[in-house]
Amino acid sequence: MYGAEIWGWREYEEIERVQEKYLKWTLGLEKYTPGYIVREETKREKMRVEAGKRAVGFEQKFSERGDCKILQECWKEIRKEGGKHVWNERDKYYEGKGYACEEIERMREMGRSMKEELSVRDKDIDKQERRSRISESRYNADYRKIVKDEVPKYTQRESIKEKRMMARFRCGNEEKENNFWMDETDRRCRICWREGETIEHMLEGCEGLRESEESREEVLNEDGRGLDWMKEVWKIRELWQGVGKQKE
Repeated sequence: MYGAEIWGWREYEEIERVQEKYLKWTLGLEKYTPGYIVREETKREKMRVEAGKRAVGFEQKFSERGDCKILQECWKEIRKEGGKHVWNERDKYYEGKGYACEEIERMREMGRSMKEELSVRDKDIDKQERRSRISESRYNADYRKIVKDEVPKYTQRESIKEKRMMARFRCGNEEKENNFWMDETDRRCRICWREGETIEHMLEGCEGLRESEESREEVLNEDGRGLDWMKEVWKIRELWQGVGKQKE
């Protein structure tokens, strides 16, 4: 976030990828897990939200400290031709939040602080973008059924292994059928190798697992009620993989 007061008007994909990569690493998720699912699971906004808030707050200082010559000189430099691209990004930022730049400046002159209001609006926009992509996603299409507005309770567990296990099941890493870019044979269940690997198949039709009356929503519930079932799936997979290696 260094220098975000200057560059924070614009969203940078490179910076967003760094955050998403970090979140995937902490949750033990595969690198191909969509970033919008990971950010929804952790309830983390894009970095642009915090960067934009800092940029707005920095600009607001100029209006509140008009007697500071150093700040005023900096402001003049930004508005020169050399900083025109920054100024254009600033205009686009405000317009993207539904405000004309002239309107922002007029409200500031009236003593109205826009920092928090714009930040809240940016968070709402970010949330709408995530939810929209989730509803249209081919990967883990059923994830939308377990989405809540609060951070999932399982993230507060002490066991890192349990947190990562639940994150992998909830975010779609434990269902090969989500990997739509693979061949059909590569998407088969890793236990019975007969059907596509989905939560429903493992609950109802996989010959290597006990049949369960629980639904997808129940075993993937944020409170961890499906953890024993998840552990059983991992254990049976390890056993079957061991059998396969012995045969080889």
